[in-house]
Amino acid sequence: MTTTPLTVYGALVALAASTFGADPDPVQIVDGPLVAEAARGERLIRFGDIVGTGDPDALDYGTALEQYVVLVELSVDLAGAGDETVGVARAAVLGLWDRWEAAVRDEGGPARLGMTEAAADAAGLLAARPSRDFEVKHSATKRGREALVRCGVMVTAQRT
Repeated sequence: MTTTPLTVYGALVALAASTFGADPDPVQIVDGPLVAEAARGERLIRFGDIVGTGDPDALDYGTALEQYVVLVELSVDLAGAGDETVGVARAAVLGLWDRWEAAVRDEGGPARLGMTEAAADAAGLLAARPSRDFEVKHSATKRGREALVRCGVMVTAQRT
């Protein structure tokens, strides 16, 4: 059994596609940094950096416990002006965030992230849950109003 943060990262991107893929109001899924501002959709979930630690297991030096966070940014960008648009954007992004957290908690059972049980076991995935740390922001420009949530998924895995 081995795991790499990129295995879980890929599972999270696939989970986002299955969670938001059938939405009538499309959600753009971005794997990594935005290449161009023009490519940005109205509703977006972007997967960012992976931050964590790996410690050798005291009982068996052939394994290591990994703990890391995959950073996620959800945003809603609405064209137009007006204070009411900020509230609409904020409500929309908080709705996306609620759905994202529910998907991480529920998809396939504890720690599975939409993977089959065999795939999660093979990856050494022990736990995955929404991070307790988050940031909610909103802004206004001449283009329109934006609201975003920066959050993460906390992962515990066993590497052998």
